[in-house]
Amino acid sequence: NKENAYIGEQITLTLKLYKKEDLKVTSIDDFKMPDFRGFWVEELHNPQRLKYQKQLEIIDGIKYQVANLGQRALFPMPAKKHIIPSINIKIGIEIQKKRNRRDPFFDPFFSSYFSDSKVKILRSKEIKIDIKTFPDNKPKNFTGAVGAFDIVSSVDVETIKVNEGVTFTISLEGTGNLNFFTFPEIIFPKNIEVFQPNEVFLKDVFRDQLTGKKSIEYILIPRKSG
Repeated sequence: NKENAYIGEQITLTLKLYKKEDLKVTSIDDFKMPDFRGFWVEELHNPQRLKYQKQLEIIDGIKYQVANLGQRALFPMPAKKHIIPSINIKIGIEIQKKRNRRDPFFDPFFSSYFSDSKVKILRSKEIKIDIKTFPDNKPKNFTGAVGAFDIVSSVDVETIKVNEGVTFTISLEGTGNLNFFTFPEIIFPKNIEVFQPNEVFLKDVFRDQLTGKKSIEYILIPRKSG
């Protein structure tokens, strides 16, 4: 979906199969997505069977049926350029052909069409990705998360007694490379005892974007009033 991006910015790779209407795909050998060197990879869509879109696409006046073979979210690691390698797939196809009436074996009683089976190796093109540099005024504590995020903090109770526990939670939610985000170190008041925090990361896919929620939860016990 883009050929230049910041380090850590999502690039959505979609692999599609286009076929003419008069052509039948009889088999697709198992194919594997290549190793996307230089990218952090997340799976967005991995269909278990071939399913064509209802709407045809027209390219150079030719109508095609289109099937989505898979999607990946690619997050580029530091470099000036990256290459998304070509992807190979082996398919069996069946083409309906009209029989020549001069054929001595042709019998008009039978259908004048016959099928011709072939095996094709299809290869996608390599795609070059140019990496953009971050703005010079980025924060000093920037850790590489690129996307649209919201961060909130909350406690389960606001009034407690000394030596009672309170749960303090920080949540980051949004779209982008949440894997690259690290929660900042929090300096709690000396009179509060802090237990080892628990981190939770939930990922989801929404409109071809990697979304999710990352949270860290502390148990705090105040040892003095105030």
